[in-house]
Amino acid sequence: ITPDVNSVCEGTPITVTAEIHNGGNAPLYQWLVNGLPVGGNSQTYTSTFNNADVVICQLTSSALCANPVTVPSNQIIITVKPTPIISGQNTTNPSICGGNDGKIELLGLQPAVSYIVDYMFNGTAATRYLAADASGVITLSGLSAGNYSSIHVTYNGCVSNSVVVNLVDPGTTPAPVLSSDLALVCPGE
Repeated sequence: ITPDVNSVCEGTPITVTAEIHNGGNAPLYQWLVNGLPVGGNSQTYTSTFNNADVVICQLTSSALCANPVTVPSNQIIITVKPTPIISGQNTTNPSICGGNDGKIELLGLQPAVSYIVDYMFNGTAATRYLAADASGVITLSGLSAGNYSSIHVTYNGCVSNSVVVNLVDPGTTPAPVLSSDLALVCPGE
């Protein structure tokens, strides 16, 4: 048996195909995953597997002189890579108008792992190569105010969910206005 791909990201289906010789006109296929029967009587089996699942196909020949009648295939061990998940984000807006000391923290990633971080800043694509800290947090720093969209990380070819963040310049406090034109206002007027 052979898989259509050797390794996939979580949630990606794999199709395994049995190539037979001398199976007769109507061979029977029994697929097994980790020793348990799955699938139907088909030359192919497609599933979303778990990492390290063991797949075998038992073929029962319909040929009259088959000996043995039922034979197991080779086994394959499925490789499923984890897909990173950004579980949340924290933001710090720039401290001054036009400043570039804002930051975005991406939470819930695998600690001490290096990621490719892709995002759009006000419609322009950007990429950074950053490692998560011991708490699984990646910090994008040196940011100015603007729209950061399609923020996602890639690890081992697997792409996370996306988040969107808007960083804003601090509001300006209006200067007090003094007026010598004071009018008296009575209650009810």
